Amino acid sequence: MTKLYVLRKNESPWGDYGDILIHGMTDGPPGGTVVLERTGPFIPPITQPYGAIVVTDAFRRELEGEGFTGFEFRGVVKKRIVKLAWEEWDRTADEPVRYPAGGEPENYVLGRKHNPAVAAWMGDLWALHVYGVPGLQIPGSKAVDLSNYNGEDICRNHPRGYTFVSERLMAWLAVHAFEWVAFEDADGVLAGDDA
Repeated sequence: MTKLYVLRKNESPWGDYGDILIHGMTDGPPGGTVVLERTGPFIPPITQPYGAIVVTDAFRRELEGEGFTGFEFRGVVKKRIVKLAWEEWDRTADEPVRYPAGGEPENYVLGRKHNPAVAAWMGDLWALHVYGVPGLQIPGSKAVDLSNYNGEDICRNHPRGYTFVSERLMAWLAVHAFEWVAFEDADGVLAGDDA
């Protein structure tokens, strides 16, 4: 039987503070252009700011070379990229080296000015526009109706819901982006089965 997995963020150090530092924030309509605000110049190869999956240009080329299906790449608008070398901090520590002004995690980004040189140094960033599969996700659960699954390596319910990955993509990401992603089993059922 086909198996799908829910794509998750790996656990961030320092809770919401680490989440903002690793993934940043997005703006824009769901399914539209991803408008990114984050720290730089370091960016992990794959991040998951709310509602989006963003990859670096180098990681995009690796994904393309594998022939994965179920998505297309769309350019990301770098609205606010601020200089902060958080990746040099001890991620095993209980607290970040410093907290943002005002104490809100978003202030790591919103409390600083956009730095065009840092944004340019990061290179192009790409959002994975994951195709919607109507009726894939069973409402109110992480379960999928496999009779609606067409074999894509990455997919989500239409118009929104969890993002699911195939065993093939999960295994590849577990090797190439293990530090930045996590997975959870998605229960698969066929229409007519007792769910």
